[in-house]
Amino acid sequence: MSTNEKVESINELQKAMKEAKKETHTKLFQRYLTLFLYLKGKHTVKEIAEIASVSVKTVYNYISLYENGGLKNLTLIHKQTGATCKLTKEQIASLKSVLLNQYPAEVGFPVDYNWTADLIRQYVSKTYNVHYGRSGMTLFLHRIGFSYTRATYVLKKADKEKQEAFKAEFENVKKNYWTMT
Repeated sequence: MSTNEKVESINELQKAMKEAKKETHTKLFQRYLTLFLYLKGKHTVKEIAEIASVSVKTVYNYISLYENGGLKNLTLIHKQTGATCKLTKEQIASLKSVLLNQYPAEVGFPVDYNWTADLIRQYVSKTYNVHYGRSGMTLFLHRIGFSYTRATYVLKKADKEKQEAFKAEFENVKKNYWTMT
């Protein structure tokens, strides 16, 4: 690589590093930094590995990727891991609509129920013939934009006046506890 090519590569890398830093792509920034230090020629591969917190083999991998295809070879490729989704996009849209707009009683479950991961799992199994475990269903719900929370209970027949009286009395007991002992 000639001196001009090296300077151009370093300038290109500096621009790419700024962009990666601006968009908070830390892994990509780390790759660019590794290559930047290598092209500057002031550090050994072992020193670069220590500075960038990667292994020596990783530094060599980055160098090889760059030499065989330029910066585009260093970009991150997000590989999808795990099994593919069991429901189609249309089924997911339909499920979202049901969860957001209907109560379990409206789709055939007993009246006293709220949507739970287990009820959703049963609904998906019955409606789409797709089977999930409870933990798999909570992960699936998270992937499609829902969050799982545990149910909280509110007493329907609670008397607001008695609750307020209890709170006031409890606060009084807390304030006076140390003076009573």
